[in-house]
Amino acid sequence: MNALQHAVIGLAASAMLFTVASDARADDAQRTAICKTAEETGYTADIRNCLRLKYDEADRRLNAVYKTKMASLDAQGKARLRDDERRWLKARDAACAESRQPDAGGTLGLVEVDSCFVGETERRVKVIEAFR
Repeated sequence: MNALQHAVIGLAASAMLFTVASDARADDAQRTAICKTAEETGYTADIRNCLRLKYDEADRRLNAVYKTKMASLDAQGKARLRDDERRWLKARDAACAESRQPDAGGTLGLVEVDSCFVGETERRVKVIEAFR
């Protein structure tokens, strides 16, 4: 299996993790406790749980900001934002698939991909907030 195939598999696994676990919503105290445990243990499963919760929060914020911004735009602005969002989704997926370091054996690559999704989503919130 080449590096790209490994990246695609990691990306698919991360997407499954986020999808399967998205029903489990944690409040701030739970998220803080889970992420603190991840820092203390360094276990991949704990780190990925923390990243999942961070992604869930970032994704909820992204959806809320997108909805609010769309409501404030005229038809042309809505079309521009929608098209921009579609481009961003493709670019995010490609960037996160490539974020897995070639020498990241085992589960480290999954953590890199998950972390990429969190970071890209958090950055996207700021871009949409500034969208004109």
